[in-house]
Amino acid sequence: MPTYSSGKHDKRLVRMTAYSHYEADHIAYGKKSAAGSKLKFGENERSAAADWSVYPLGTRFQIKGSPYVYIVDDYGSALVGTNTIDIYKPSMGRMNQWGTKHEEIKILEWGSFEESERILRGRRGYKHCRKMHDGILHHLAQNEPTNKALNGRSL
Repeated sequence: MPTYSSGKHDKRLVRMTAYSHYEADHIAYGKKSAAGSKLKFGENERSAAADWSVYPLGTRFQIKGSPYVYIVDDYGSALVGTNTIDIYKPSMGRMNQWGTKHEEIKILEWGSFEESERILRGRRGYKHCRKMHDGILHHLAQNEPTNKALNGRSL
């Protein structure tokens, strides 16, 4: 995964896809994210799904050339280990219009491995959750820097 630093912000080239709460595998959850918050598609902030062992819960990023700030508040089984971020779209039409792209993102703020671990701990019965949880435990054992809390912000 190409990563380079520009001052205090990490920049990365990632594969990006889109998802919608109308997809068959998301209908049961409605507009609710894996973090338990409502999926966002606002003028400023929007939801994104990612592998939490790479982009922990609460990670904020921008796509190069886009005015929106995306917040990782969801995950998906197809994302684990793939260097793919899924951005939320409120309709199937918008989701299909996005397609698959390779985009440069700028990390504005890293999320919390600790909070990601807390949520995933009880979901280890699912293979993708177990894989993310194991990756997060590795990061935590290495004492890698992370935001210890989400600073009281809600997702």
